[in-house]
Amino acid sequence: MFILSELGCYRVGRGLTTMLSRGAEYGLLGMTWSLYGECDHIRRRSLWAGLHNLSEDITMDPWAVFGDFNAIIDASESLGRSSENSSAMADFREFITETGLIHLPFTGCPYSWHNSSEGSRSLWRRLDRVLVNEIWLVLWPRASYLCALPGTSDHSPLILQGSVHRSFGGMFRFDNFLAEQPGFLESVQGVWRHRIFGNKMYGVMCRLKSLKSVFRAQRKIKGNLAKNVSLARDFLEKAQLLFDTYKENILYQLVQWCRMRVYQIQNTAGQLVSESAQVASEFISFFQSLLGGTRTRRTLNLVFLQPHLQHTLTSEEASALLLPVSQAEVKAAFFDISVDSAPGPDGYTSAFFKAAWPVIGNDICAAVAEFFISGQLLKQLNATLLVLIPKVQLPVRVSEFRPIACCNVMYKAIAKIIVGRIQPVLHSLINYSQNAFVPGRSVADNVLLAQELMAGYNQAKLPQRCTIKIDIQKAYDSVDWDFLLESLRVFNFPAQFIQLIEQCLTSAMFSISLNGSVHGFFKGSRGLRQGDPMSPYLFVMVMELWHVLLKFRTQDNSDFRFHWKCTVNSVRAIKSVLTEFSELSGLHINPAPYMYTKSIIKVIESKLRSFLWKGSGSSGLAKVAWAQVCKAKEDGGLGIRSVLHMNQALMLKHVWRILQEDPRSIWVSWVLRYRLRNQTIWTYHSASASWCWNKLVKISLLLKNGLEYRVGDGGKFRLWTDIWHPRGL
Repeated sequence: MFILSELGCYRVGRGLTTMLSRGAEYGLLGMTWSLYGECDHIRRRSLWAGLHNLSEDITMDPWAVFGDFNAIIDASESLGRSSENSSAMADFREFITETGLIHLPFTGCPYSWHNSSEGSRSLWRRLDRVLVNEIWLVLWPRASYLCALPGTSDHSPLILQGSVHRSFGGMFRFDNFLAEQPGFLESVQGVWRHRIFGNKMYGVMCRLKSLKSVFRAQRKIKGNLAKNVSLARDFLEKAQLLFDTYKENILYQLVQWCRMRVYQIQNTAGQLVSESAQVASEFISFFQSLLGGTRTRRTLNLVFLQPHLQHTLTSEEASALLLPVSQAEVKAAFFDISVDSAPGPDGYTSAFFKAAWPVIGNDICAAVAEFFISGQLLKQLNATLLVLIPKVQLPVRVSEFRPIACCNVMYKAIAKIIVGRIQPVLHSLINYSQNAFVPGRSVADNVLLAQELMAGYNQAKLPQRCTIKIDIQKAYDSVDWDFLLESLRVFNFPAQFIQLIEQCLTSAMFSISLNGSVHGFFKGSRGLRQGDPMSPYLFVMVMELWHVLLKFRTQDNSDFRFHWKCTVNSVRAIKSVLTEFSELSGLHINPAPYMYTKSIIKVIESKLRSFLWKGSGSSGLAKVAWAQVCKAKEDGGLGIRSVLHMNQALMLKHVWRILQEDPRSIWVSWVLRYRLRNQTIWTYHSASASWCWNKLVKISLLLKNGLEYRVGDGGKFRLWTDIWHPRGL
């Protein structure tokens, strides 16, 4: 918390008190403006104008504005039945944009004012906030404020807190621009030629570690654009432009970094803790408990499900999985990883491996091949950094963060090679009812089919039937490894291949990236990493066992033929299978409800528009209409694809699959058999069809106008319904 020991008030205006403030411990805090905005938005305009004029006089000093602004940025900052004044919100947004102020990150209550009413008359708004300029944020990047619960007042107190102890260093990160610098390969060669005693993987990891000091030194020299500006006096205009661009990039990264920081968290006792060590301890304790500590092996036998599987691997398919790994296969795996992918704990991006491949390629291929021969993986190579993504807008509990695993590029390449061998057989192993991550299938088929099956559920005349939606709690993080490995054995995966997958799972070590630092180093005993290329495909096979187990346990129950009848016995049967599957797999049903948002396209395009003009997700007036931005560059646009047009293209793709009678799609098969029968999508009309189907029929007219027919064997041609002639029949 900032304790102000010196407040020098030198100007008092209508609704505004300006102070020169000094902290007891941290020194000068700069200009601080305590503000109270008028209730009338017309009168507030003079306050906005006055603040803007004052800001122009102190462009080189840190300053902050805090208090009751009596204004909100957009409707999301208001909760309750009240109409919002769009003109007032636009004025406030324009004031923030023109003064260049930045919202200081905050925790606590999302709304700072309440009208003290109950029920339908209750109204919450975020009227109080803290805004700072760029210089203030650079000086105190760890600052934030707590919006506490209101006491006797109808406003919440704002408590400024933070620290001036800044540390912009930290973990090594390879900057991709270094790969384009002259002498890059020579620098790599100078370290790589050193002989390392040990196996191939160890040699590669040691050389990568030695290279970090080289790249740190190069980044310090080549990255100091401010120094380059002062040296390039003969090219002042160009250098100044480079410096300004660099400063803006640093500021943007700093703002994003502040927004991602976790200032306080609720501990297991329900108390808020804000000390850095305590916050880190809560995250480590939670994820160590979630991912498991010491692994307790279980002996499972799922052979009884094998006769009910759609397919098990043949000896030829199993042998193909164990073919020697070629250098071309290894190189393709590395070069398939995007240069923009987040690096793992070692800090190297795929851009380094691609640029340095002429020097390091042979050793990298040998190290990867060594793993596929020995089945042993270095723990350093499989170290994993957990990056925390908030699930909600203002998270206060550790469980409200989603851990995304950032794996080292070398491990990603190994995992991609394994995935490349699984993919060709996945189509035959997985039932058509499951479409996610199976090559040649689309998960949208399940969504479309669900819409068709649910159509008319609200009509009393339909026969009795029921549908259950099941949400698995922390699905990836909870998968039991013994169940997963036994599932692979049931599918007839060879033992040597299963050992490779087991080694990838069990050798992983986890650390948590929190507030720019790395915390903890612990081992897991369960779960699949979100960010591991193998995880989606392994999870698909786990869920195939759930599908087979459900069919096996309900095959003699007449309630489960066609549509499920919602009887007491059938509910008990479902619950029994879920319990059995949970005990076997470690996956548990999530009882918590949730809601889907509406107007998704509108929200996405609004965020894209805000990012384009402001470099962030905050609101602001657009300079050019979004429709113009989405035009091709030759037509005066930026070539950014419209989300609306992308959505239409996706829907038309589904129409095209119907016309092609795609045999791989369970949804297309259902549509042809039960919806269209002997009709076409051009002629089908039904008042009882789902809203989704009606949308597809409507949008199919866009495709209809662009079709042309070519002479074939006539096997799928419909003379009376196909549009084979411009005038029709």
